[in-house]
This record gives sequence, C-alpha cells and structure tokens, in this order.
Amino acid sequence: MKYKAQIVQLLISMLAICAIAYVVNFADVLQALKSAKMEFVLGAIACYFAINLLMSYRIKVLLEDMGQRARYKDIVLAHFSGMLASDFTPARSGYFATAAVLATHKVPAGKAFASILSPQLFDFLLKVVAGAVAIAFMLSALKVDGNSILVHIAALAGIFIVLVFAVLLVFSMKFLLLLRGIFAIHPLGGKIWEMLASMQEHSKAVRRKLPFVLGLLFCTWMLKGVEWMLLGDALSLQPEFAYGTFVFYLLLQPLITILQFVPFPTLAGAGLSEAGAIGVMVLFGISAPAAAAFALLTRGIMIVVDLIGLAQIGRIDFEKILEKKAVE
Repeated sequence: MKYKAQIVQLLISMLAICAIAYVVNFADVLQALKSAKMEFVLGAIACYFAINLLMSYRIKVLLEDMGQRARYKDIVLAHFSGMLASDFTPARSGYFATAAVLATHKVPAGKAFASILSPQLFDFLLKVVAGAVAIAFMLSALKVDGNSILVHIAALAGIFIVLVFAVLLVFSMKFLLLLRGIFAIHPLGGKIWEMLASMQEHSKAVRRKLPFVLGLLFCTWMLKGVEWMLLGDALSLQPEFAYGTFVFYLLLQPLITILQFVPFPTLAGAGLSEAGAIGVMVLFGISAPAAAAFALLTRGIMIVVDLIGLAQIGRIDFEKILEKKAVE
C-alpha cells in the first residue's frame, strides 16, 4: 500500500492522543476547552500568524542576499505549505516541502534549502539552550538523585552533539567532503550530497545576515511566549513559577516543541509532546486535564492557521526537487 507508513503513523498518533485523554479524564479536558476565552485564543492565533510572516520574511531576505528574487506572497504560501506538511510528518520533516513549493517559482533547490535549513539550526540551538534552562528549573522543583541528573546531562549532551553535526554539515565543506563516501553508499546519496554542497555555498548569506537572523529569531521567540501565555490565560492557567507567567511559557515552549522534532513514529511527535507538556505543567501546579487542554489547543491553532498553505501542497514534485541540481 502506497501510504501504509502514513496510515500507521496516523493510527499511532490517534491512539497516543486517546490514551492521554483517557488517563487525564477526557470529560475534564473537553470542559476546559469549552470554557476557553475566545478573545485570548484569537490573540494567540494572531501571534502565530505574525511569527509565520516573520519567518517568511527571513526566507525572502536570505534569498535576495543570494541573488534570488521571489515574491513575498509566494514565499508566505510556500512557508505555510511546509508548516502544514510538518504538522503531519514525524520529526516535523515535512517543512522541507517549503523548498519544493519554492521550486515551482523557479527558486533553485540549494538556495531554497539554505534559506530554510541554515536559520533553523539557530532556532534549534535556542530550543536546546532554553530547554536546558527549563530542565534545570524542573530539577530544582523535584527531589532527584545524582543518577537522574546524569541522565539529563547525557541527554542534553546527545542533543548538543547532533546540533554540532548539523552545523558542520551545513557550514563546513571539509566535514562534508569527509562524508562523501558515506553518502555514496545510498542510491540518492550523491544527489543529496550535491544539494548539501550547494547549500554550503549559499549558506554564506546566513553568515552575512547573522545579526538579522538572530534578531528575528529573538522576536519570534518573544511572540511565541506571548502566544502561549495568551493560550494559558484563555484556560485561566496559573503556573506556580517564581519568575512570572511570561518567563514560564517562554521556557516551556522550546522544551515542549523540541519533542516534536524527535523521530517518534507519530505525526509531528503527536502524543509525545502532549505528554511532555502535561508532565512539565503538572510540576508547576497546573492540573493534568487543564495541561492536556493547553497542549491540544496549541497544536490545534497551528494546524488551523497552517491550512493557508493547503492549496500549495498539490504543486509539490518531490522527485523533481531531489533530481534537480541547484544552479545560480
């Protein structure tokens, strides 16, 4: 069956969500969602929409720095199509569909991937650092032994190693040349290697625009904190956190969303990120049903807004994007 893997992932995702709803009492979760204040939900939706507009603008600026012009409207729609695909793919890998849609607007694959993937590495680094700070707060809230602390340190070290590998893959040609033989083992490895090499050539734009990329990343992080705080206010959540509600959500967001990038056999980490959100929020005085409602609401508004890119999904030719060599 052509879509067997996707169907299995969908079923596992649904089972995971149902299991969580059962454990925390679905009736209470539903009641919490029904009582949500719509004005705060709409405010959160506006924040999420603004974040996506800024991310699209980042792509436009980086493409122009590489000498590639594209209409902002086309970039926005391509970005939303990638976000929608990422909502339903393991490890949110579907976001690369953005490059495939941009290819339909004559944007070379290498430049498209450079404008998308390179800034995402900094975003991932932010999630790792902020997530580590959040874990530190969690450990201070719990009575944990030395072994538990070592497990957390080992996990963070593993994430850091993966991040360093990804950075070298995108920014170091010497490192990429060392891996050329490994890529050659896979039938498509040669084409993927060529695409990565082209990405490295165009990643200079990210280095030139690093202050802009970091500044925009800070703005989107702040907006995400506001978005999650508004959703918390919509559900009347009161986290017991000494440094204020906004800082709580600012640290919670990277910690939870990073779980969506784990290659778990569900759609965009469905079930795993919700369970993580419930587990963390309960530590700070929020009831499990309310935390589950919050987790479902955050995922729900993402999918609703990302539907803007639905019409672009049908234009994607993934085989063409892999076969095509990036050219100026």
